[in-house]
Amino acid sequence: MRIVESFSVARIDGQSDFVVVEDQTNSPIRTSGGKFLVTSDNSELLEFIVDDLHRCGTVKIKDDGSLDFNQVPCAYAVYSFQRELVESQSEKFESSVQTAPAHDRLLVQIANGPPLEVSQIEGLAKARLALSDLIGEDRVGLLTEYAWGKLYSTQYAAFNNEVVNAENYDGPGRFISDEDFRDSEVSKHIVSIISLLNTHQKSAFLATWLFATRESGLLALLLITERLSPTSFARSCLYLGENILNFAEDELENPEEAKREQFEAVLAIANLALTYGGFGENEILAEVRQGENDLREFKSSFFLDINKQTKEDAISFQIIKTIAAFLNSKGGTLYVGVSDDCQIVGVDSEISLFFKGSLDKYKLAVKEKIKTHFNGFYDLIEWQGREVLNKTVLKVSVAKAGRPVFVTDKGKEHFFVRTNPATEALEGSRLVDYLGRRFKA
Repeated sequence: MRIVESFSVARIDGQSDFVVVEDQTNSPIRTSGGKFLVTSDNSELLEFIVDDLHRCGTVKIKDDGSLDFNQVPCAYAVYSFQRELVESQSEKFESSVQTAPAHDRLLVQIANGPPLEVSQIEGLAKARLALSDLIGEDRVGLLTEYAWGKLYSTQYAAFNNEVVNAENYDGPGRFISDEDFRDSEVSKHIVSIISLLNTHQKSAFLATWLFATRESGLLALLLITERLSPTSFARSCLYLGENILNFAEDELENPEEAKREQFEAVLAIANLALTYGGFGENEILAEVRQGENDLREFKSSFFLDINKQTKEDAISFQIIKTIAAFLNSKGGTLYVGVSDDCQIVGVDSEISLFFKGSLDKYKLAVKEKIKTHFNGFYDLIEWQGREVLNKTVLKVSVAKAGRPVFVTDKGKEHFFVRTNPATEALEGSRLVDYLGRRFKA
């Protein structure tokens, strides 16, 4: 293990995306578990991760290429959660959020009796109201009963070394097993809300839960869905679960100072989480809603004939035609994974069918196809996979070319231009006239 002083965002051989590397050796950095490279098609995200490492103090690199970040909540940690838990262990992640709400401490009072119990109720009131807005008042009422049942049965079992079940439970609220709660409507409703988060937001939610709230995933969810501001979230954390008891302990010389320090620490995590989650947001939905025009085109797939469910060159050539038309016109953006009627259909099916579910392999295939037809114009074309409504959309950005671009199909050269909102082939006198106007010296 050795100290690392600086990092950069770069491209390396064998990777289509940007990668974080240490400057001293230009070696790529891996996630905290050492399983994945820290890589993305979004260079701004990686720059954010690099810039945020300064909060970790002295950063060391391990033999497996991962970083020792002193367990400081940082963007590198959130990215590691994303790759190692949210993406690669999606079933485990989903299973954890199915049962956790029943154990959540947002809806129960740990403090027993006034003044602390009253203070806890008042301190959590805003968050509880926000939860009612998010999942509905009836579900909050039912979830509160389950949470009280879990709290009491857990404590009772620990003190009495006795298994608690629905038959022998006689405490507050209502007892429910994890298995039954997983199948309950309230659990499924909360899971459905989490499923609508993009991958970055899910990772930010998980990091907030682990680093800030610990006893309440629901409170973390309220932050990520922006039902609570970072300030309100941080204040709620002061009253959550055991926290209120910690601040009331007689041995604390200055409880208010301890509160202030925790508030600031949690606020920093909240702001980090919202910023990181924002990198998963995209402008694609807003663009799609505006429909196609001379600068925007939609295609359902890059390789897949949706009717035949086969890989067809004719489908790919439709993409090539559009890119060529943008190059020969004013430039533009092609969204692959969007239907003509502006529906997000995603390219996940062709990734699964032809590339073993690997987005990296899919993008490499796209790269080879583009290089084959536009070798001299390669620098004018950029593409990245973006998550929209839990589906993968390929965004292809094309700049205006400085000289004519012809593409060859079946031994014949073609020249395409963009006419609102379609791609058109020009020949003969129309082609000569257009070349004279568009590419005049």
